Order: sequence, then structure tokens, then C-alpha cells
Amino acid sequence: MEFFNILALIGIIALCILIPVYTITKNRKPKSKKSTNRLYRGDTVKTNSNSILKVIIVLLLISVLYLGYLLYSQNQPDPLDRITPSIPTAKEYVNFSETPIPFPRTSSTMREPDLMLYASFRVETILDSEHHYFIRLKHRWNPDSFMDFYIRSGETLETYIPHGEYYFYYSSGKEWYGTEYYFGPKSNFFRADRTILFYWDEDEMISHGRTIQLEPVTDGNLHTQPITFSSFNK
Repeated sequence: MEFFNILALIGIIALCILIPVYTITKNRKPKSKKSTNRLYRGDTVKTNSNSILKVIIVLLLISVLYLGYLLYSQNQPDPLDRITPSIPTAKEYVNFSETPIPFPRTSSTMREPDLMLYASFRVETILDSEHHYFIRLKHRWNPDSFMDFYIRSGETLETYIPHGEYYFYYSSGKEWYGTEYYFGPKSNFFRADRTILFYWDEDEMISHGRTIQLEPVTDGNLHTQPITFSSFNK
């Protein structure tokens, strides 16, 4: 797109130079003509010159319109920039008057399943956190397949999930209103910037799981970005 920007700009500059030069040349007094034949040819040149002038003006207008379109397109925000961080849209919480309910106990699977089909999944939260966490894993190749987990403030989730590639979503907050409203108007919604993979390694004969720490760390291996209520529910 940068190439076309430069090309359009060069075209406009060239046309802005050509039109005055052409006008000056056209307005020069012609030398005396000695024959009718020369006058005829001169009239023909004048007619052709008018056609050329019209073409130049049309090209100038097209170039200006095209450059204006490019500038307008570049000034439009990227779709990702339109995401409202953390705060759900007003539509979901308009006239919100729900009563909070107790947050579920931290989900946990104590019995170890067949590791050739399942992998461990551990999520840790910081001890001094006042927020609870609601986690959702969505299968990459089957968006309708997802699993939900609950983690109370300061606790650790230890469970097993089927092998596969998943998108990692989570919401956090203090007061729980169920899976329809999550943590109410003060809900925070996030999504990891890449998928996480759980798989069985035939060579090592081991199941590869994941451990995630839901706390800000400088050398973390899973980065998240804020998303909207509607994006969380897709």
C-alpha cells in the first residue's frame, strides 16, 4: 500500500506541474500563418489540445480521490484497537440489579486418568489476591467444545484435560453472579495471545501438560490481552 501512496502523490505533483505549463504554452500567441492550410492544422492542434487538457484534469481528480481514500483508510483504527479493555459493553449490564451468589469451590480432579489420553493442567493464583477466577478452555478445531473451571482467590487448580490445542480465556472479579453475568459490571475478561497444547509424546512416553500462573511476571510464558464480554462468550 505504501507504493501506491507514493505513486498517487507523484502523479498529483506531476499533474499540478503539467497543467500550468500546458496552460502557458497554449496561451502563447501563435506566429503569423501564411496559408489557410496552416490555419487548418493549427485548429486541429487546438482541438486535440483541449482533449488532452480534459484527460489531465480527469487523471488529477482520480489521483486526488484515490489519495484521499488511502489517507482515510490509514486513519481508521485497527479492529483490535476497538476492543474495550476489561469493561463489558453496557448492553449486557444495563439496569443491572442482580444479587451476587457464592463463588463455586476450586475445581479439582484428584484421581489421575489415563495419561495417554489426558494431560495435567495446573493454574496457580497469588495468595494475597482478592479476585476469584473463572477459566474457559475452548478447543481450537471445535469451538463448540469447551471446559470451564473455577479458582477461588489464592488457591490452585489441579486437574486433567483431554489432549488437544486450546484457546485460554479467563475472567476475574470479587462478586460472582453466575455464568450469565460472571463478575457483574466490574468483570475483567482476558484471552491468551496464543493457544496452549496438551499432548502425548511417543518417544519420551510422557504426557505434556501445562502450569499457568495468574499473576504479573516479567518472564512469563503466557501473555494475555483484555477482551470484551461478547468476545469472551463467542
